[in-house]
Amino acid sequence: MSQAAKNTGKNTGGKSEEAKPASRKAATKAASTKKASKTKPARQNTTKDVKTMVWLRAAGHCELCGKDLTLELVSLKNLFEGEVAHIFPAAPGGPRGHAGYTEADAKHLTNDLANLMLLCPNCHKSIDKTPDGVYPADDLTDRHQGFLERIHLAAMTPHNDFGVGIIVLGNHFSTASSIEPTEVQRAMFAEGVRPHTKPHILVLPEIPDGVRDARYYHQVRLMLTRTIERELSAARSEAGDAALLAIAGLADIPSLMIAGSVMGDRRRRLIFSLDRDTRLRWPDPAAVRPVYQYTPPPEGDGPVALVLNISASIPHDDVLAAVPGGRVATFAAEAPSTQHVKNAGFIAAFREQLQIRLSELEASTAHPIHLFAAIPVAYAVEFGALLSMNHQHGYRIYDRMGAGKEKPFVFQLDLDHDENPNLKEVS
Repeated sequence: MSQAAKNTGKNTGGKSEEAKPASRKAATKAASTKKASKTKPARQNTTKDVKTMVWLRAAGHCELCGKDLTLELVSLKNLFEGEVAHIFPAAPGGPRGHAGYTEADAKHLTNDLANLMLLCPNCHKSIDKTPDGVYPADDLTDRHQGFLERIHLAAMTPHNDFGVGIIVLGNHFSTASSIEPTEVQRAMFAEGVRPHTKPHILVLPEIPDGVRDARYYHQVRLMLTRTIERELSAARSEAGDAALLAIAGLADIPSLMIAGSVMGDRRRRLIFSLDRDTRLRWPDPAAVRPVYQYTPPPEGDGPVALVLNISASIPHDDVLAAVPGGRVATFAAEAPSTQHVKNAGFIAAFREQLQIRLSELEASTAHPIHLFAAIPVAYAVEFGALLSMNHQHGYRIYDRMGAGKEKPFVFQLDLDHDENPNLKEVS
């Protein structure tokens, strides 16, 4: 190598010209990284005044679990351990941000009180770190709005805001039917109830030879009683309060009525009605409660048959074939439909209006009332709960049995008198 070449090497600090392309590559990469960092969507910050308003509106309580965020329970010192959480995220790509969610959306919503919740660190982590879809924005918005409405009366607390789910599944369908446990959990959450544990799935006994008789229903009652009492005893708050019971089912009408009678009318409860389109979610929370039409039985001495036409209309001839000489009374929806139930208010309206008619019927006869029901699952459970209160006499429950399109109604059980101490459990 010539002296000139050596001198050239010295003047470049000992680096050869061959090293320059690599240096340029590194510099280009660094510049690209710097540019990318500048274009990454910035996380919007909620202002101090808005955060203060979130704390005030929530009365210092976590909007999901009800924890008091202003008091440390061991030292009894005041503190502020809550976190202001976004329903829709503070930046594109955050939890619950959809594909079209932009920086402008984040900027607009980050100081919108309707988009901000006060949460404890654990609940904040739960909604943001669990897989997408577990805590959808619509559910959180409903919960947030519901909390703000209730806060005017009292701050939420853990022991009156948790529940246990029970799924009742029958074995009388020709095809397998089920309700997913996550459906119950999400439905409870949307109604403002925090699930205490996994819902219990109760599969009713197999039906021997297709016959549901007193022995079968005795076994159903035993199973339901054990499950409901065990689950509710295990789920109690620190203050000793029993959990709210959330029940959903796909089973025969008499079994669901037994579930309601075991649960009892005085129990805090949520009863879900399965909808073909929305499953356990209410299809129309704003729908106005219905007014049911009642036709009393004609005068006479024959047995009284009460027909509930809510999901469908039961022909009088079918009733009279099962109860010859019966005097038929009807309690009906204006337009019976399998998708009749729109929200929880429909169940309340059914209970309140039917209770009046049951009292009238019981006063008009000294004999049991024969019941024929085309009703949603939720109404069957609620009817059973209603009969757990004091009534003058029993109700003889009928259900369609057998094969073919025109299945006849067959007597199933006396709802108030189906317990026979001589019957043993069926294995």
